[in-house]
Amino acid sequence: MESVREVQSAATFTLTEYFPASAHYRRAYLRRNLRLPDGAVTPFARQLNPCGLGDGVFVDRDVDDLAQFIAAPGEAEPVQHLDWPVSDKGCTLGVLMEFDPPLVYLPPTIYANEAAVFQAGLRVYDRWGHPLRTGTAKRTIRMEGYETIEADGVVYEVCLRLAAETHIRLRWGPWIDVTEYLWLARGVGEVKRVERIQALAFLFYSDVLCAYELVAGQDPMVRKEGYRPPRMAAWARVAIFVDRLLPRLRVGGILVEYAGPDAPGAGGHPLGS
Repeated sequence: MESVREVQSAATFTLTEYFPASAHYRRAYLRRNLRLPDGAVTPFARQLNPCGLGDGVFVDRDVDDLAQFIAAPGEAEPVQHLDWPVSDKGCTLGVLMEFDPPLVYLPPTIYANEAAVFQAGLRVYDRWGHPLRTGTAKRTIRMEGYETIEADGVVYEVCLRLAAETHIRLRWGPWIDVTEYLWLARGVGEVKRVERIQALAFLFYSDVLCAYELVAGQDPMVRKEGYRPPRMAAWARVAIFVDRLLPRLRVGGILVEYAGPDAPGAGGHPLGS
């Protein structure tokens, strides 16, 4: 793997050029726990549509409106309850999050060697849609350069390497820090991700480090005339399923509802650096 190459600080990169060639797609990844190098490698799928993202146990779910699973102010129950999956150990633990304004995941454009910082208020609900706590979320994204990356035996040339940190702080705890390194290939999307999740809840601490590699043999589709990339800029609501509890916390899947193009924050404009 080549080392990261420096890029000019004035350069601007359009990340939509690195999105997959179709607004609807399904991809398979290999997940490895890097703290257990001899551990099992497990498949981990991701499915995207123009309105949202589902991965892991949520890969076959269509995202319409997660708000229907969240109790509105003054209401005791939401419109309906989300059908949560159950892990192989019979664990069912899920939370719903709502960002205000929507939290940017990947901005449409990014400047080299310049951090883009995005912030949002956060409301957390239990798996039945009842309010739990409020807090804040802050995400910082940096473009670090180009890199040739190998994933599942396939070499991808000139990938953009992004570094991202997401800090979630809830009133009375817990706190969660997510550090990600993303490698994006032009017209393919994410070919590799290294993700570290640190969580502290009361006296329990978890520190999990995983790598995700795109499974070989998934060729990009040719973009058709009039193609519009999916709205990956900002996350409005998220359902998170945890299939392993502290201290060995593991996310089994997420379901994301993207913000509409006119929503605050959906344009991907940084709040500061």
